[in-house]
Amino acid sequence: MEQVLAIGLGAGVNHVKNEPFSYLEWKHIRQQIYTFSMYDAYENVGTSSGRVAYYFWEKNKDGSIRLNNDDVMAALLRPFKKNYYSYHLNITVFWFKPLFYIKSYSVNLIHLLVTILIFSSAIYYRIKLHRIIKLRFRKSLIMRIFSRIAIFVGAIGSVLFLYIIVNFGYQFFEVKEGIIHTFDHLTEANVRSKISSNIHRSTNDVFQLHSEVIVKEKKHWVLHRFKSVLYFTVNEDSVRGTQKLYFSGTSDSLLVPTLSLAKKAKSHYMVVSFKRNNRLVQQKILNYAGIDLTSKIQLKDPVSRVLLFVNGYRPTVFGADFEETFAAIQQKGLEFPNSENLLFDFDRFDYWQPWNNIVGLFQKRINPATILYADGHFSVATSNYKNILTFTEVSNRYPKRCSNSKKHHCFKTITTRSKFFGGTKKENTLDLLPLKSNKKGFELRYQNGKIAGLNLLQRLNEIPNRSSNDTLFIVAHSMGFAYSLGIIDVVRGHINFGGFYIIAPENANSGKVNTNEWKEVWQYGSKLWGKVEAPCLQDGIAPQQLAQGLSHKKHVSFPVNTYSHRGFFNSHFIGYYTWIFDLQSKDKGFIGQH
Repeated sequence: MEQVLAIGLGAGVNHVKNEPFSYLEWKHIRQQIYTFSMYDAYENVGTSSGRVAYYFWEKNKDGSIRLNNDDVMAALLRPFKKNYYSYHLNITVFWFKPLFYIKSYSVNLIHLLVTILIFSSAIYYRIKLHRIIKLRFRKSLIMRIFSRIAIFVGAIGSVLFLYIIVNFGYQFFEVKEGIIHTFDHLTEANVRSKISSNIHRSTNDVFQLHSEVIVKEKKHWVLHRFKSVLYFTVNEDSVRGTQKLYFSGTSDSLLVPTLSLAKKAKSHYMVVSFKRNNRLVQQKILNYAGIDLTSKIQLKDPVSRVLLFVNGYRPTVFGADFEETFAAIQQKGLEFPNSENLLFDFDRFDYWQPWNNIVGLFQKRINPATILYADGHFSVATSNYKNILTFTEVSNRYPKRCSNSKKHHCFKTITTRSKFFGGTKKENTLDLLPLKSNKKGFELRYQNGKIAGLNLLQRLNEIPNRSSNDTLFIVAHSMGFAYSLGIIDVVRGHINFGGFYIIAPENANSGKVNTNEWKEVWQYGSKLWGKVEAPCLQDGIAPQQLAQGLSHKKHVSFPVNTYSHRGFFNSHFIGYYTWIFDLQSKDKGFIGQH
């Protein structure tokens, strides 16, 4: 297989598989429907992550749910979870009906009328103002130019402001409960497809657990917003040999009298009560995937280790080497959307596994019962570079690795003095690196990490109260550092902390690590403080600074024998950090066998 490399601001990399995915694999990857975690014999539970669980079913005329071959789970379709509600509008006023779309933004008649009115007024007042300027000032050309620019900018700003104001009117047409008329006559498959890619535009991620149920009633699809636990009743008629399924209620707790269970729900569940001739016979607890948890609820809680990998930036294109990758990114100007804050139990984005099997190396040392993956990918705008253009300019100017490790000539860099007038100058190479902290970008990743933390608790507590005696180990790369801190703040007190392994963190000095709550913490990467390493050996993608709360003794740089794997790009590449596992027990950064 031809090796294809790609690396980003926090990039592990993507790779190309030699064999094609099956239809179901592609379906699961694209829709993020189900993932199946590998637990021990006690916790072998299929699961998926997300704060809002989606259900679809069809209702009969008598109010019962249409059954397919008497299969209860087949009647309750559960295609995906998301971290936000779906968004639907039933627009009944002509003025608000979209005329066309610019990308995902709708333009209605009010928008057009407001735009015409503002620009007509701008033209009128520009003419009137220019007459006044001509009469009062002899040299009026400059003033007329500036007034023209000011009026134009003001008009654009007014249009954008009023566009936002007009959009507030859409909240009166939003469907939170009831019939979604835009779905009339659509098939169930089409409805699911629309909702799977539907993002609520006016709300943030949902922190509490909820359910959205879309029910087919005659020709309409009806939306309901429920709590995390849905209750159903199956009425069996032993005489006629028939059974009917009914939705009977919702709650944020698991209330199962036959099991003497009354407990706050930490995930999404279905409780099914089976009645025969109107007498309660049995109750079952099922998770969102339809796995029967009834027999597991009363089992003894096993102790386990959980290993969480948190990736960084994921590039959209591939290059033959790292430089070509970013040249292509700049040319295309494309980035993947920010993380959806979901968890996976496989390397969903091929970020870790393809590169020298670094997942396997950590797995052998930690020996976890569960391995999960969180996506800490966010735009370059959240990094210290703030945009791809700045990053590309610096990477093009930055010196390559010196050929002789003992004779460095990279401390000064010749750069263009001016883009317009030419000329060159020498400047300190390290001054090219963006060391000013982008605190706003770091905070965005941190806050999104909290959503992932909630999903982690949900995943680990599929069987109620199953994470309190577990131990968490985190491997974070680049942008994944800020994201990990958000996760940690949410799960603190709900799980024990084992090891925190921070590899080439982006904007590390904006985050703080509490070493007292971890059994071991290490930061790996280039050194840009104290006795600074040569400029050509620095991590240019994420210039390394020490995370707050860590002493210099907690930082480990590349060994001497890895010189050929150093440089602006190489010092950041996750595949070149396998040297961590060559460290001996006496060395800083050594990860012992668990």
